[in-house]
Amino acid sequence: MPEEKKILTLKGFEKVMNERLHEIEAKLLTLEIPKKDIANEESIIEKKNTVKIESNYPVPTDYIEAVNTLLNSRFGIKVEPFSDRPEFQFTIIVPREYSPLSDEQWGVAKGDLRSRVLSYADGINGVRQWIQMVYNNFTPEMRARIKVEM
Repeated sequence: MPEEKKILTLKGFEKVMNERLHEIEAKLLTLEIPKKDIANEESIIEKKNTVKIESNYPVPTDYIEAVNTLLNSRFGIKVEPFSDRPEFQFTIIVPREYSPLSDEQWGVAKGDLRSRVLSYADGINGVRQWIQMVYNNFTPEMRARIKVEM
């Protein structure tokens, strides 16, 4: 015996779809979605990333991770966006133990700051290139020390 084919009209189709939609909405309303404890997640992130951030603006986690990976967590970073152009100043703060500056130079400069103006279009690739340039500027002995003390 041949199967009977059901033909739906536009109104019939709308009725079936509305019924299905109400079923789905009812199921979604009964689902219990656990709330995330944002404070805990932020504290975990802070513990994981020990790069010192001296910026008044949010620093992308990619930048922090790049400094952790290419240098180590003892280095600091500072990001300062410009208000008049699509660029920002990215500064790597070199810790005293890795800096080649004398005590007198350190005092005058108030630290070893390695800055570069980057375009937002450069993004993480520009940041990585700058970090690599700063790393390559250290002596081979200092580079080995930086990597060992990660």
